[in-house]
Amino acid sequence: MAKHSWLAVVLLAAGIALPAQSVPPDPGGPPPAPQMQGGENMAQRRETMHLYLVYRMRQTLQLTDAQSLKVMAVLDDMDKLRRDHMEKARALLERLNDLANNDKAGDKAILAAVAEFRKEQAAFMKKLEALDGKMLDVMSPRQQAQWLVFRRELTHERRGGRRGPGTMRRPGGGPGPNRLP
Repeated sequence: MAKHSWLAVVLLAAGIALPAQSVPPDPGGPPPAPQMQGGENMAQRRETMHLYLVYRMRQTLQLTDAQSLKVMAVLDDMDKLRRDHMEKARALLERLNDLANNDKAGDKAILAAVAEFRKEQAAFMKKLEALDGKMLDVMSPRQQAQWLVFRRELTHERRGGRRGPGTMRRPGGGPGPNRLP
């Protein structure tokens, strides 16, 4: 928690987590997503994005300072979990790729590797769900509902407005081809 003591000062003193120059002229709208400089390291990028997310959550959900600090701690835990999972998944996928491209690899070895990968995925999802529950525990029931809607909107923004996998759209933005009956 000492790691975030500077955050508490920023949040308490300024009431926001981003510099004033990044706030748009319209005070009712959120600031634009922070622009990353090419030289910033990943830890700085993660911290900047966490601050931006907490700022947006404070505005949308009316989080208190205490809630904001707790949310920041959960976001840090989620980030560490994701990084650890990605490292494990990368190694497991390399192993799967090696086995799939090896004509001498037996089905038993391949199935064991697939099972290990799926087990890692399931464990990750279970831990992520627990952390999501921890995030919800910080919030009031109304804030929980607002968070679930807001998270969906954030996911939609991050995808660039795409509607999801399998959605066919024409270049003009209209629906894709009609399906045959």
